Amino acid sequence: DPSQEILEERERYRADYTLIHPEIYPNSTGIKPLCKSQQDAVRHSQFFVQHGTHILKCEPRGFGKTSRSTNEGLFGTLQGDIKYLVIVASNTEKAEEIITSVMTELMTNEKLFELYPKTLACFRHTEKNPRKSLSQTYEGNPTYIYYNNGFIVFPYIDGEPSSGAIIDIRARKNVRGIYHTIETGEFAGTRQRPTHAILDDIQIDEEAENPNTARKIVNLIKRSIMMA
Repeated sequence: DPSQEILEERERYRADYTLIHPEIYPNSTGIKPLCKSQQDAVRHSQFFVQHGTHILKCEPRGFGKTSRSTNEGLFGTLQGDIKYLVIVASNTEKAEEIITSVMTELMTNEKLFELYPKTLACFRHTEKNPRKSLSQTYEGNPTYIYYNNGFIVFPYIDGEPSSGAIIDIRARKNVRGIYHTIETGEFAGTRQRPTHAILDDIQIDEEAENPNTARKIVNLIKRSIMMA
């Protein structure tokens, strides 16, 4: 179990997301000492994660937006503020990059392991082999941990804030029917839909030049992702 000092450190980061990038994710691509604009963007993300809202980030290329947003989403999931996060990229290649980034943090980030040892130990004990997750137990109980092709189910562990949480990373062309059936607990058998969505560079430059294409993308976001 995490010590009282670790629990206090969790709350310190939860209170100020500008601390997580230099201290928890110092090696992530694009992360450097944050300028004021980046700090403002991080605080917007913090509000999105913890309270839920719509935020549009328009930032220059190379500003670390993808890395920051992805890492903030992962941290919010581990903290228990996000129960089902869907990250949508413009294409399959971009989605695969995000998948690699998230799994790398879960498997190798020592600071995250220090903060959330139970959850990350479950991921690491699979030794990057998704098949091993099928039979994993924790104190004799199945964890139902799963990860493959960008769909990640966090282990069900009593008392862990991320117990049963989901991160679902997809390309834009594959966003219909986003839901997951809960496998254990009092809500077992019910369908869970995303509570948070991050759309990363959802429209490429060529598509932005065509009003009809742009309109179709907007409708796709409203109907299939936001379910508006």
